[in-house]
Amino acid sequence: MKTGLVVSAHPGDFVWRAGGAIALHAKKGYRVKIVCLAFGERGESQFAWKQPGMTLEKVKAGRKDEAERAAAALGAEIEFFDAGDYPLRLTSAHMDRLIDIYRELNPSFVLTHSLEDPYNVDHPAAAAYAQEARIVAQAMGHKPQGDYSYSAPPVFLFEPHQPEMCNFKPQVILNIDEVWDVKRKTFEILAAQKHLWAYYERVALQRGMQFRQGHDLWRGLSAAVSDGDGGTGMKTVVVRNITRADAAVVKRLGALGTSTVHEAYGRFGLMKPYMRPVWPGAEAAGTAVTVLAQPGDNWMIHVAVEQCRPGDILVVGCTTDNTDGMFGDLLATSLMARGVTGLVIDAGCRDVKSLREMGFPVWSRAISAKGTVKATLGAVNVPVVCAGINVHPGDAVIADDDGVVVVSKKAASEVAAKGEKRQADEEGKRKQLASGVLGLDMYGMREPLAKAGLVYLDEPEMD
Repeated sequence: MKTGLVVSAHPGDFVWRAGGAIALHAKKGYRVKIVCLAFGERGESQFAWKQPGMTLEKVKAGRKDEAERAAAALGAEIEFFDAGDYPLRLTSAHMDRLIDIYRELNPSFVLTHSLEDPYNVDHPAAAAYAQEARIVAQAMGHKPQGDYSYSAPPVFLFEPHQPEMCNFKPQVILNIDEVWDVKRKTFEILAAQKHLWAYYERVALQRGMQFRQGHDLWRGLSAAVSDGDGGTGMKTVVVRNITRADAAVVKRLGALGTSTVHEAYGRFGLMKPYMRPVWPGAEAAGTAVTVLAQPGDNWMIHVAVEQCRPGDILVVGCTTDNTDGMFGDLLATSLMARGVTGLVIDAGCRDVKSLREMGFPVWSRAISAKGTVKATLGAVNVPVVCAGINVHPGDAVIADDDGVVVVSKKAASEVAAKGEKRQADEEGKRKQLASGVLGLDMYGMREPLAKAGLVYLDEPEMD
């Protein structure tokens, strides 16, 4: 019998993040075992603690009951370590048992948490324990007299609650349509975390939509164009007529610069910091003409050139990660002839020396001489995700040495006004600082620093 192992920090985790995978494999005849490292009694049981007369042992008993019923509903078996949560700390005995489980089960795959989570230290700890046990289980010198057959299985990581804050990028989307009802009903067993039911329903529906689009993985809901039947799917289309942000407003935003615009926009719209200018000092502002391209294929960039007008900036997203040199000086020459102000591409760029000499600004995730093909269709002027930001055709795009920020068409005028006010305020502060005024006094920091416990010493303390 094929087997699967799920290493979960708390009871809710294996339901929200892996319930579909568990139910699907159980339905296919797999023996799926869940190792639940803690009951989540301290940090994962908000509703339980609101009940009068609640105690730690009562919470643990309630969470254990929920987890057992949830595992049974999904078709899995479950073992509890009761290691405690917030923080989660395994003992040597716990680790030995986890290693034994790997050897006893010899799983075909392992599911566990993401490697980073700034909001829940138990999750990456659980992932580290799962990885450590997987490795040690291979060591012949660990319990050398044991009778087992084991080979280290592939490990897949749960999608965390806030993927973008955990540096998490999914590589696989599993179709759980046939067991979705099972997973959704299992949510209702977790009464102590009722507040998460609707949230994880939305997450599942979003990922289901991405799966339907026919790609191994989409970096976002790119090209969500109606398929004519009320659903969404990838359309290989070129949208010719788009609404653009006002050119005068875009010019005002460009004069403010990326950092000021980002602050004025409520610290929103900033692309990931790997998006860098290919030559220093580059600046650009324009209205987005968007391209959804396939990795290593610049066919749709050529198609998009025709749709560009003076004052546009070309924004290229890919259906999956890519660093090939999809753009160079010939395409830049064509774009310059149409009055395009620059390019932002979540892939590679080449011909950097020529681009610098031409004065054509490009922001890319990589510089690579690797060439590309012209073989697979994508789309032009559809919503795309570029370096983590959703970009709609006609949005305002501001780029400089500090990065790239995108402002929606609707918000552009308001953001420009707020940015100009902020810039004027900063000019006054700049004059004060230049005259010798300290930021400590200008911002009124001394009193809050003292309240926070900061102490000044005229001399270092002696040991």
